[in-house]
Amino acid sequence: MTIDHQSVVVVDSCDRHTVVWQVDISADTGMTRMCGAWVIDTTELQKLKNLTLGRYLIATASGAETCTSAEAERHRGVIDVSQTVESVGSETNRLQEAFDAALAKSKSKLIAPTWPRMPRMIDLEAPPRRRQGA
Repeated sequence: MTIDHQSVVVVDSCDRHTVVWQVDISADTGMTRMCGAWVIDTTELQKLKNLTLGRYLIATASGAETCTSAEAERHRGVIDVSQTVESVGSETNRLQEAFDAALAKSKSKLIAPTWPRMPRMIDLEAPPRRRQGA
């Protein structure tokens, strides 16, 4: 069986450093999720290109600027986090409505689905930074 590994890479930059975090989001890896994190100098443009190559990209505003400077354009595409969160919420609502309609028509007792709670979205324009003294 061939598994198509799909990785997301998250990029943020501040001062002289770029932080790159990768995680595998394949449907079934058969093992724990493969992931890694790097803190690289913002001048290491080739390394940033290599770390983003062939992966879906999520970037903060400063991370996107660094990716542009590095000409890191050979990723699989940029994920619109806001739209993704909105779409998941809409789909969950649609599925709940379908369940409620089926429940109203059912003569037997149906077990209500439990939906995962979506985490609070990080503001990619102003991501959280490490607090002084932390």
